[in-house]
Amino acid sequence: MVVLTHDVDPQGDLIVVLKEPNSANLVPEVFIRKPGTVKGKSEWYSDEDALNHPKVEPVFTAVEGSESDKEPVEVHFRVSSQHMKLASPFFKTLLNGPWSEVTVAGSPYTPASRAESASLEPSAEIFDDTFEEVPPRTTACNSSSPPPTREVIAHGWSPEALLLVLKVIHGMNDEFPLVISVEFLAEVATIVDYYHCWTAVQLAGVVWRQTLYSLPLTYGKRCILWLFIAWAFGWKDTFSKLASFVIEHGEGLELVKSNELPVRTILEKLDAKRQECIAKIITRLNELTEELLDGRAGCDHRCSSMLLGSLLRERRDLPLLDPDLQSPYTGYSVYKYSLKISAFRAMDWGYMGWAESATAHRCTILTLMEPLLKTIDNDIKNFNMSETVTGSGQLMRHQNTILHPVGFLFFHNKPLLSCQASFFFLYFVPSPLKLTTLKNLFVMKTISYVIDPDGDVELLLTKPNSNQIIPKIHSDDYSSHTDLSDCCFDNPPATGRYTIFSELYTKSTTATGTQKVEEDHEPREVRMRISSKHLSFASSTFRDLLLTSSNKDASAQCSACSSSPARPFIRVHTIGWDAMALAIVLDVIHGRHAEIPRVINLGLLARIATVVDYYKCQEVIHIFFGYWQRNIIRQAGFPTTLCKRTLLWLYICMVFPGQDGIFASMARTVVTDFRGSAHITARMLPLTTTLRKLNEKRLDLIEQINDGLQNVRNTLLEETGCIQGDRLCSSLTLAPFDGYSVSTALKLVKECIEPMPLHGNPGTDVPRYINPYDGRAYPCSIRWKMTPVIANVEEELYRMRPADFKD
Repeated sequence: MVVLTHDVDPQGDLIVVLKEPNSANLVPEVFIRKPGTVKGKSEWYSDEDALNHPKVEPVFTAVEGSESDKEPVEVHFRVSSQHMKLASPFFKTLLNGPWSEVTVAGSPYTPASRAESASLEPSAEIFDDTFEEVPPRTTACNSSSPPPTREVIAHGWSPEALLLVLKVIHGMNDEFPLVISVEFLAEVATIVDYYHCWTAVQLAGVVWRQTLYSLPLTYGKRCILWLFIAWAFGWKDTFSKLASFVIEHGEGLELVKSNELPVRTILEKLDAKRQECIAKIITRLNELTEELLDGRAGCDHRCSSMLLGSLLRERRDLPLLDPDLQSPYTGYSVYKYSLKISAFRAMDWGYMGWAESATAHRCTILTLMEPLLKTIDNDIKNFNMSETVTGSGQLMRHQNTILHPVGFLFFHNKPLLSCQASFFFLYFVPSPLKLTTLKNLFVMKTISYVIDPDGDVELLLTKPNSNQIIPKIHSDDYSSHTDLSDCCFDNPPATGRYTIFSELYTKSTTATGTQKVEEDHEPREVRMRISSKHLSFASSTFRDLLLTSSNKDASAQCSACSSSPARPFIRVHTIGWDAMALAIVLDVIHGRHAEIPRVINLGLLARIATVVDYYKCQEVIHIFFGYWQRNIIRQAGFPTTLCKRTLLWLYICMVFPGQDGIFASMARTVVTDFRGSAHITARMLPLTTTLRKLNEKRLDLIEQINDGLQNVRNTLLEETGCIQGDRLCSSLTLAPFDGYSVSTALKLVKECIEPMPLHGNPGTDVPRYINPYDGRAYPCSIRWKMTPVIANVEEELYRMRPADFKD
């Protein structure tokens, strides 16, 4: 057997074992009736639409290579059980269930009951990296019982699709592919559907929908794949449109072989609707025949007689209507039935041989059938996803007997500690803020925000929204008066689960920067329940601090233990962050993507960037950042002058990788219009170092211009004549450059008014001056002689990158 391993989380405590990789056939087979064939002589052709382009680059090449040797292959993925439980109710149920019947034979391990692990008490505190031992209040633990590594067995999945889902669940979004094939997306959707983890990959699905999806033009397997993908990712509007399309153009379940794609139940519901619509059409045709026979339809006897004869003749000419085609109407769609009825010929009034006097009659079979056809069309268009929902509120899911986990195994690892860690209290304070004493603790208003109900970390945010990050630009020129006010960067109104923070952004307040501070100064705090495993995996800052606390705790463990260990609980104190920004970042880290806002403004993005920058979790925010950035740019574009938006974009591009082009544009704008350190106050936006280095760049460029002008002046003083041999070409005296920006210095050179050389102004004694905008070149002018210097300055302005301005 060939065993391939991939560590999604190198410290993970769960192994997902994929057996028989790529054995599941998820592409359906669809047969379509050939146009022009009649009932009883049907001919079909198979839909051969290519759905696997672009092809996915195989990660596990040995999987493909082993097929020829018939050697079995297993792929082992090491993952975090905490990530899997929070993202997938499927894994949560399995991993929290009883384990005795699936323990490895001979293993002495017996899992602790949940009741025993529920009584947690603090036993130590850490303030500013100092350890203080507190008498333990929990029961002791048995050092010989380390947490086991468990295995989950799965069959048939594509290993690349499974790996992609696991990476997204673990927040590894920097490797996220924007363009994949429909077939591969269906493989991903099948895994998402089976493990019920659509909330963790919801934004990834939205990105794929935007880049890949368009409504299919014809019925076939592409349409069915997109139907299942939309259902698995919960795209209600997209699913409804596709479902309507399948109802209208589907030709029966007998012509669809779904293979192992779990879409059969959905297709059965849609086909039942198709049959219902066709049955209504046939029933109405039969009713209309009776009404015409009885004289209940038509204007008069002659009208009803002509319509009856026309109807009988038309039905006779269309074999699917005479005799009536029986359910399930295989090979025929609602669209084809409606099309044939629309093609019924209209009768003309008149006498034989008097064709010129014949007139079209307003009563036709189509007008009599039209009300029903419109009703059916509206029913199909308004088909709702809820029609496939069971009483429990969950979409009906086809349980595939092949694609399912088989069991769970345990095996021991060498214990890292003599017993599990107990409580710790950590203070993580964002620089440059200092820890302050919490007063009036018992009257402080608390907002509780639970991200992981089983989380072992409580993040305590005091003085929320007190970090004022919108910078201030000091200037007396017109641009400073036209810049946006600070309130334009306030967060958009909270929606969904974030409305719990609405009271922190009340309007009856006084502004101190951008966000609002309560007039009554009522102390507030926000408590967030989160998972240390998610934090450590996504954030290097948390990883280092939690590792430090674990190492300190190791020396304080009891040597003799008698009962199972208590799960550790950590309290993290922080201060000043924007509550909504912090909650969004933590939701992304924990895979809680369902209610994260898709559209935000630049102010909220900057606040999110400060949290991401401090806790070093850029990778997990990667997908969301790209989505937010595109929306903001689409709405407002980029600034072209030095303003608050320029500085915010400059900082955001410093935080998130891959923004070199935008950073260069913003840095060029800042350096060009920057007038020195007193020009900008960064407030609490961590941009001081960058501004200092940009100011150094400004001074360097101005010095280059100054030196260039000095060189020109010295040359003009020393030369015996210009290149034309004219001794009357003179130099200009240079002015001082204190308080000048690079743009002003460049302007002095590019737009300076200087006399036109006499050899360029023949035949007149009246002095003329060079027009800097006439596009002509004057080799004797200062601008011409400064061309190499100006070119070098402008090249440096376009060459700036984020790495040049970091410590």
